[in-house]
Amino acid sequence: MIKFNKLILKTLPFSSVLTPFALVSCIESDYTKNELKIPQGFKYIPKDYNSAEAKTSEILEWILNQQFKNNDVAKTNFLKSQEDTKKLLSEFKELSKTYKFEKSNENAEKLRSFYSQNWLFLLKNIDNFQWKYTNWWTFPSIGETRHSETFLEKISSQIIPDNYRFINNYWESLTVGDESPESPDDVFYLKKDKMIVRVFITRNKKSVKKLIFDKFILFPRARNERIAVKLISDSVHNAIIHGNQDGYDTFENDVIKNYSYPALGLLLTKENDEN
Repeated sequence: MIKFNKLILKTLPFSSVLTPFALVSCIESDYTKNELKIPQGFKYIPKDYNSAEAKTSEILEWILNQQFKNNDVAKTNFLKSQEDTKKLLSEFKELSKTYKFEKSNENAEKLRSFYSQNWLFLLKNIDNFQWKYTNWWTFPSIGETRHSETFLEKISSQIIPDNYRFINNYWESLTVGDESPESPDDVFYLKKDKMIVRVFITRNKKSVKKLIFDKFILFPRARNERIAVKLISDSVHNAIIHGNQDGYDTFENDVIKNYSYPALGLLLTKENDEN
């Protein structure tokens, strides 16, 4: 089982290649390939350099390397499967349409299967999609550890949030979950705006690893987008992995206090109808 250090990816040039062992907690910007012979202490940054785009590219590259590692054949086949954006978008529109017509578990699972098989397409084209509410996020009870009745009553009475649309394709950070070393799968969190995405990568040794989107978590009433992923991961780690009451209490008292109530949802295509 591979152990990961906690990390938040910061900007690096798109051309660099990461391996899990080369990652450190904070990866600083490196413009070495773009430097000119200019006085020491000054850096050259191209006018068309986009730090948000570079960070997103680095995040996607990290995920690719983590899923496929040394399996170049599987990686190449996967990348080819993601090239026909028009075809994939058409397929996804049909799945979205079916789910909107009948919001069944079966249709939801078809969407989740599409996410998993086409995660690169999804993450690179997130501005084509919108988040749609399914339920409020709470932890399951484990033995005697559980949420307070007061919390459950309050969250169940919250007004259902509107659909949330994305205006660009940039991802802000990738953080390996504190719970990852003690989980059966690798766990990491992606952040964009007020949404946190919890993701698994299976640890298969005899077959190609699979990427699974566990949860699309939105904090619709957060005062700003400065949401601490580590605080959320710590809560999950203590509550779900260890069954500690502290995890539930931190979730109720700190996460909710800072960011308000989190909601779970699915990603659907942007349409004029909001049904």
